Amino acid sequence: MTAAERRVVELLDAPAATLDRDGVVRYASRALLRLTGQDELAVLGRSFLALVEPHDAGEAALLASAAPCGPPVEAVLGLVGGGCVRFRATAGDDGCVHVAGHELRRSADPGDRRHRYEREGDLRAAGRLAGSIAHDCGNLLGLVLSATDTVEQLLRSGAPVGGEVAEIRAAAERAALLTRRLLTVGRGDVTKVEPVPLADVVTALRPLLRRALPRTVELSIEVDDALPAVLGDVVGLEQVVLNLVLNARDAVGERGAVAIRARRAAPRRPGSEGFVLLQVGDDGHGMTSDELEHACDPAFTTRTSGHGLGLATVREIVSRTGGRLGIASEPGRGTVVSVHLPVAPPGVPRATPERSEDGAATVLVVEDEPGPRRETVRVLSAAGHAVFQAADPCAALAAIRRGLVRPALLIADLGMPGMTGTALAASAREALPALRVLYLTGATPRGELGDDPLLRKPFDAAALLGAVGALLLPEAVTASAGGRHHG
Repeated sequence: MTAAERRVVELLDAPAATLDRDGVVRYASRALLRLTGQDELAVLGRSFLALVEPHDAGEAALLASAAPCGPPVEAVLGLVGGGCVRFRATAGDDGCVHVAGHELRRSADPGDRRHRYEREGDLRAAGRLAGSIAHDCGNLLGLVLSATDTVEQLLRSGAPVGGEVAEIRAAAERAALLTRRLLTVGRGDVTKVEPVPLADVVTALRPLLRRALPRTVELSIEVDDALPAVLGDVVGLEQVVLNLVLNARDAVGERGAVAIRARRAAPRRPGSEGFVLLQVGDDGHGMTSDELEHACDPAFTTRTSGHGLGLATVREIVSRTGGRLGIASEPGRGTVVSVHLPVAPPGVPRATPERSEDGAATVLVVEDEPGPRRETVRVLSAAGHAVFQAADPCAALAAIRRGLVRPALLIADLGMPGMTGTALAASAREALPALRVLYLTGATPRGELGDDPLLRKPFDAAALLGAVGALLLPEAVTASAGGRHHG
């Protein structure tokens, strides 16, 4: 933004900012400072995302990542000072992103302040999210159906099917994680951004990616040794890789090559951790300049059928991590999609799986849904635990108070009719102070869980037994009520 353009912005009293390619504010107009309730010293040099309300961070990241040759990006953002602005972002020749807009009318009623966010921001974001997850679940279901056909053929010939069954399971588990993400966002929760080993994500996806491509298409994967962890979430990064490879598959058709490369990129400025560069390239038909300009639009596709949500999904996921997306393509010369993912700062711990240990105990499972309850009881009983079950938390509490069951471990769903899992645990501990508790839920819980662990649905037998084993350490807890119940 030139000095003359800034003078016009100030005369119009318009909220505006200039951001560098890392999304850092280099200029902020007086109107923007007023709406955020901050002064220039507090704003300059900070991330643009720090100026918006947390629920609009994804939209703000999209603005900050406007492509130099792409169309303007628009979004309605709530600012930390209470303002609400419709912004338009364009990338300039100077390598910066220029953001300008106008303030929207705000209601004085606090209960009505979010009406514009809900109408113009939240609903639009929810629609994109639902569409992208349906798109990706559809891809996974396609892989499941393909593997199922192969299993049927192998069974008829008497050949082993272990590899194909493992692929079906992997695809189903990824679909379950996508469903969990939809539940998380639908309930207003925030996807946790944490250090993720990208090399492990790509390696784990290799069998799924190989099946997604025709046998006549070559797949090469090259990941640098000692690649640092990146900021993101595992499900989102899996979506990125899978979508980019499926787009490449559509571009090459039945014959061609798809290449995945991951390496560390040099930091853009001293003192920063830098980025990991993930690239997915193909030797397909490529795109024209007009197609390239609209490649990330949700409704755009170069296929004769389809909805074009792949790159739109990738861009949104990458933006949430603070990364950026670039596309290079020419007709007849293929396409390379480059994703810059921020390196996780040193010293930030990675999540580690719980370890399972032997040791039987008396366990009370309280779950109002019969299917999950039955499967949980089956797994725990097979592992040697004495298992009691109840569909009604009030009935379970009455049994504990009357001494009919004295469990060492309570496994309770968080959202049950009549009584929440946390309320059940608190009341049960009045009778059994040493009671250990494991909560089950399909989304991030609201409220305090204390030190009690949480197991997210859907889960498999290994995850359940691992969580139970960790709770029963350091030594096994013996059954304090006689007999077993497997009903």
